[in-house]
Amino acid sequence: MKIALHNFLTTLRRYKASSLLNIVGLTLAFTAFYVILVQVRWEMTFNRAIPDAERIYLVAPLSSFDETKLSIISPRPEGEQLIARSPEIEAGGCIRPWRWEQPVWVRRGGDLLRLQASFNEASVGFVEALGLKPSRGI
Repeated sequence: MKIALHNFLTTLRRYKASSLLNIVGLTLAFTAFYVILVQVRWEMTFNRAIPDAERIYLVAPLSSFDETKLSIISPRPEGEQLIARSPEIEAGGCIRPWRWEQPVWVRRGGDLLRLQASFNEASVGFVEALGLKPSRGI
């Protein structure tokens, strides 16, 4: 082991530029490998927490405000009428995100804390379709 370490240090001292390029190249290769593995893991485990995620579909109306030309805001009356008229839909609902931040007051240990929160308005059918369950407040 001493001989290998001595040879490594001698090579580093003798060939500084190529040693630096090798170290930088290995660092970039390991970083790229890590990023690719994280992306693959994300793709393989996406929506795993939602029961029957492969059976959930998003019906999105057209929008001129987004580059995808689709909107995540589903109009409630039309959406609920579509769900009611389609017998093949087992459960469904509508969601509308609020675009502005709203202050929320939370009581912790007798003190009132002001928090910033972004709200989403969802119908009961939306919550049931995703299989979400209410959690206890903090």
